[in-house]
This record gives sequence, structure tokens and C-alpha cells, in this order.
Amino acid sequence: MNDSPDYAQTPDEVELFLQLGAIRDFATGCRELVNVAEDIDRRTADSSPIDVAAQVATQAGVTRDVQHRVHEVFAEAEQQASALVVSVLGESDVAAEEWTADPFALIARTLYPQSIVAQVTNRLQAEFENQPGLAMYLPAYAAANFRRPRKPLLLRALLAVICGQVEVCIVRILRRNLLTNRSYPGINDEQLESDVRKLMMGSGLEGWRKQINDRLGIDIKTGNTEWPAVVELFERRHVLVHREGLVDHRYLRRVPDAPPLGTPLEPTSDYLRQAVDLCEVLTIGLVFQLLARLHPELTDGFSVVASTWAEEAVTEGRQLGAEGYHRLLGALTTNSLEVERSRVEQWLDRQQRLGTDAIHDEVAAWDTESLPQEYKLARLILLGEDDAGLRLLAQLRRDGDISDSDVGSWRLFRRWRDQDVIRSTKPA
Repeated sequence: MNDSPDYAQTPDEVELFLQLGAIRDFATGCRELVNVAEDIDRRTADSSPIDVAAQVATQAGVTRDVQHRVHEVFAEAEQQASALVVSVLGESDVAAEEWTADPFALIARTLYPQSIVAQVTNRLQAEFENQPGLAMYLPAYAAANFRRPRKPLLLRALLAVICGQVEVCIVRILRRNLLTNRSYPGINDEQLESDVRKLMMGSGLEGWRKQINDRLGIDIKTGNTEWPAVVELFERRHVLVHREGLVDHRYLRRVPDAPPLGTPLEPTSDYLRQAVDLCEVLTIGLVFQLLARLHPELTDGFSVVASTWAEEAVTEGRQLGAEGYHRLLGALTTNSLEVERSRVEQWLDRQQRLGTDAIHDEVAAWDTESLPQEYKLARLILLGEDDAGLRLLAQLRRDGDISDSDVGSWRLFRRWRDQDVIRSTKPA
């Protein structure tokens, strides 16, 4: 961002600049993968496990009577599996995460699976020993029934990767910090890696935040208007990876208003898209703050980039990401009016995402007395005080402070344009 010939970047700075591109590319890729998961779900939505198995049955020449009997035997086996879980373990002896919708999965983890699964196979093979095509149909039927939907698996894996990318970013920053302030032979030193792992181990997101704050004086919350949501997605990652996706006691302690113990927490596509936005802004904000501290002269440039990426998010309909970047812009800029403008943009982002009630109290408490008239107008529009806002707009247009072009293009006036309210304010 500085083309002067005497500007030499340190290894720390080079790595930070490289991270910016990597984070953005990663976020773009994750959004594309969410779309891929939805596409797979659409293509398989009309094909149940029974339909899949029936296609194999047709190819193998298995009669409908045999298909029906195979279905009956598997249904009986599922009932046996459920009964076995209760009789052998008992509800009081099973951890919350072990109760899943699939009793076969529980048996596979805690009991000898052949006690049920092998019985099913042997029973069907004996009953239909000479049935043509059974050797082809039976494995296909079992696989189809035990197959889990692909989309939830992809979304689970993607959430783990998204959280992992945040961890990688923090690890790289802490590694460089230790290398700069202590005596290590080099970046690949084994002791350095061990010391970094100790800093990261067992502390979780809040612990990493403390490490960054204590060592670098930077709060990774900057740019995140939804910090509790960031904490929640890391805790959800934990239960998905370690607890079969069911709420555990740790989740209950760390997430306000959490659902009851044992509640399944499957991520949705919209949840994943929000997770990408949250983590992208979190890591970009961390890198920008570090670079701005190293080179204050570049801060205005970072503000411009944050503003550009915010507008890109607005255009793409990613209001949560836009709000984060607008918040980051306000934290980076040294221009007091730019801080106020970023505040307005954040409110517009949140209003579009959550409605006017979500911003009303903050906007009502906003003191605009010492600000230009445009900001007083913004306050009236955000509060829905249209009559007063229209009168002030008419005055500003007469005074030349706001042009027809501004009225037609500013995001602030979008609601009025959509409702055709703005026409009544055109000067004679």
C-alpha cells in the first residue's frame, strides 16, 4: 500500500499483508461451499433411501415382496436396537451426547455391533438364500438406510474449518510476537511451536482474545457487533466435534439463553453464511489493527479498504458482514465525521437485517447537536420520524447541502425512494 522505494517491510508485516488476501479468499470459498451443499441437497431431496434402494432392486431383479420383507426386518432390527440401548445402558447411564436419533450409531460406539447388525444380515441371507439379486440389493439397502444426509455433514465440517481458520490466524500472530520478543533460532523452531501451543491450549476464544490483548494491546472484538454470536459459533463447533452436536454443560455455561441439555444444534446454510461474515471481519479487523499500529500512516488506506469491502457486502446482501466492516471503519479512521458516517451505516445494516426496533434506542440516544445537518436528518429517518425528516430535507435541498443526485443515490433515502415518499420533497 506504500510504493515509495525506501519502504521496507519486516517479515511480520509481510505475513500480515499476506493474511489479508488469504482471509478474503477463504471467506469467498466458504460461501461457495455453502452453495454447493445446498445444490447437493436439492439434487438429493427427491430421492429417499428407499427410492435409492428400489433402483438397485430393479437392476438386480429383486421382487417387491422381497423388498417389503427386507424393509420389515430392518424396521424390527431398529426396534431391537432401541430396546437394547435402554435395557443394557439405561437412560441414567448414558451421557447426553450419546443419545442420538440413530440407535445403530450408539451401539457401534458402546456395544458389540454384531449383536444386532450381524443378526439382520444373517437372518436375511438365510431367509432368501436363493433369491436372485439379493447379494446386490441387501448391501445397497443397508447403505441407503444408514446413509446420513450430505448437507448437514458438509455444514458441520465447514463450521469446523471456519473456526479453525480463525485459530490459524491467531496462531500465526502469536508465533510472530513470540519470535520478535524472545530468543528463538527461527520461525520453525520446535520450542517456539511448543510455546505457541501452550498459549492456545484449552483457553478457547475468550482465552485467545486475552492473549492478544495482553501481548499486543488489541481487542479482537473490534469490528464485531455480535460478539456473543461469535462465542456461540465456537461453542457450537465444540459440541459438533466432541458431543455429537448436542448441547452439553459447557455450552450451557458459555452461551446465554441456550436450549436445554441434549438439544441438537445442526447448523443451517444461513447460520454458516453468518459465521463466515463474523469470522472474516474478526480476523481482518485483527490484522488491520496490527498493521495500523505498525504504520499509522497507512490507517487512512485501511479505512478506505474497509469501506470498500463494506459496500461490497451491502451489494451482496450480507448485512452482518457490512455492519462489521462499517464498525471496523469507524474504529480505524481518524476523521470524526467519518466515525459518525460509519455509525449511520452500521445502523442501516442492522435495520435492514433486524428491523427498526433493533436500533431505536441507540439512535434515539445519538447526540447530533454539534454535527452537520445531514446527520440530524439521518437520525430522523432512522427513527421513522418522516414528517420532521421531510421538512429538514426540503430545507437542505433549498440550501444546496443535499442535491437531487444525493437523494437518488444515498442509501439513507432508500426507504423513502421505495415508498415514493421522496417525490413530495422536490423543490418547486
